[in-house]
Amino acid sequence: TEVLKRETVQQRSEMIDKFVTIAQHCRDFNNYNGAYAIIAGLNHSSLARLKDTWEKVNKKTASKFKLLSDLFNMDENFKNYRESLANSKLPLVPYLGMIPKILLNIEESTPTLALNGNVNFQKMRIVNKILQNLQDYQAMAFPFCIDPALRACLKSLKVYDERQAYIVSQKREMSKQFSDKNALKK
Repeated sequence: TEVLKRETVQQRSEMIDKFVTIAQHCRDFNNYNGAYAIIAGLNHSSLARLKDTWEKVNKKTASKFKLLSDLFNMDENFKNYRESLANSKLPLVPYLGMIPKILLNIEESTPTLALNGNVNFQKMRIVNKILQNLQDYQAMAFPFCIDPALRACLKSLKVYDERQAYIVSQKREMSKQFSDKNALKK
């Protein structure tokens, strides 16, 4: 939404630069959830289609964006993310959207009871490890102070819904595409 609110290509590319920088800071502080949210937002179709805007993004920012996108690539069940998470030190915030998927996968793919009718302790150990990791992640706080003004600012931001984002996205760069097509017809 914040990128789409910007009128010019230059303003939008600068806003993308700011968001990529914030995502990189999140990653540097092991806030995978924050980094993922920003990268997912920048990959949203309403932004991804803004070709002129993305062409204006500087090469250093584009390179950071690619590295962060690769980190959260879904190939091999988020292999890059899982490796990075395993090598990270506390404090950290994991990508929270993955945890329910992992638990559901374990529940559906691994029987709770072994063939002999006893509890499948291997499954319970796996679930316990995931839950223990979550507890460990929560045990150490980040060394940041809460900025009430920043919090209030972030809470007050207005977000476009899917339809609004699509319409604004079209308006931002569709007019150029339309005028280019008309120029070709002449």
